[in-house]
Amino acid sequence: MVAQQTRDYELVMILNPESTEDETAAIVERVKGIIVENGGNVTNHDILGLRRLAFPLMNFREGNFAQMNFVSAPSTIVDLNKSLVSSEDILRFLLTRI
Repeated sequence: MVAQQTRDYELVMILNPESTEDETAAIVERVKGIIVENGGNVTNHDILGLRRLAFPLMNFREGNFAQMNFVSAPSTIVDLNKSLVSSEDILRFLLTRI
């Protein structure tokens, strides 16, 4: 059996500004759970808080920012991407390989 190569990733999400701190933390934990379920390992996560956006996004001028670093196999990214796109609480996200 061949072991899958793991890579380092960084995920930055802009979340709905109307969500409470508990709801924001629950969204981050849900994304963290998806990564762990698929064999990944979250090394660092941080909720950066409410910040003003450079331009309106879905009629919001502010957004809750969250950042997460994790190690995972490339096959996990497909499932994670589908979950992030389908979530209504995540306005925008950027997933990059470090």
